[in-house]
Amino acid sequence: MKKKEQYIKIKNLSVSKILFDFINNELLKGIHIKKDVFWDGFNKATSELVPKNKKLLETREKLQKSIDAFHLERKNKKLDLKAYQKFLKKIDYLKKPGPNFKILTKCVDKEISSICGPQLVCPISNARFLLNAANARWVSLYDSLYGTDIIPETQGAVKGKTYNPIRGKKVIEYARNLLDKFIPLRNNSWNDLKKIPEVKNNKLNLKLKNPSQFVGYNIKSNQLSSLLFINNNLHIDILFDQSGSMEINNPEGNQDKIKIHDIFLESEFLLFATMKTALQL
Repeated sequence: MKKKEQYIKIKNLSVSKILFDFINNELLKGIHIKKDVFWDGFNKATSELVPKNKKLLETREKLQKSIDAFHLERKNKKLDLKAYQKFLKKIDYLKKPGPNFKILTKCVDKEISSICGPQLVCPISNARFLLNAANARWVSLYDSLYGTDIIPETQGAVKGKTYNPIRGKKVIEYARNLLDKFIPLRNNSWNDLKKIPEVKNNKLNLKLKNPSQFVGYNIKSNQLSSLLFINNNLHIDILFDQSGSMEINNPEGNQDKIKIHDIFLESEFLLFATMKTALQL
């Protein structure tokens, strides 16, 4: 029988005990905010925003039903874009363009003010946007670690203008620890592996704590080129370079004892992993 989830009453809120304990015992310790301050602010924010959010959801539901009805009435007929646009304006889904305006970005983090974010939602009619969205879906963990301040430039680990093997080693160590955390092995660590894993008869020779995390692999020229894993429905693709022909473009792969030349993560996974790591510092 499934255990009933417990809730904690605080202010005007009813909070899952799991979430309540996580915020009080882990999250707030990492960001040094007092419990009373957090819950007072969160209670105020939800009191102000929940009614607005409900109204927005009702508006969205109404619009969606109107759009669904429009298409169902014209099922199997060629879409008239002009008539469709007229309909969308009629139901206030499309608005007339307003006057030009500017949004100030003073005192705003660079991630918002000057760095382009991934276009995970985009119009299907714009091919360039679709390509950007597809490319943004996956991100290189090695590039993200080497080129940002996730790894500090201390003890010789400076980014520099050319590849720095000291920093490269730290990238590899960080990535191994991340694999231990999200794809743990049963009896040892990813740091202890001395040779490239093998797949025979669709079975991986690594013993995972959770074998169902292994979901696929790729072979090129009769050699293993990638292993695909999953964690919380987000994928981790470990890429291997066994050819030794990518020495300039793939320094980490040649520096790595099991020839991992990159690890690609679904973009949401990288955000989750880096946030969770930051909260534990």
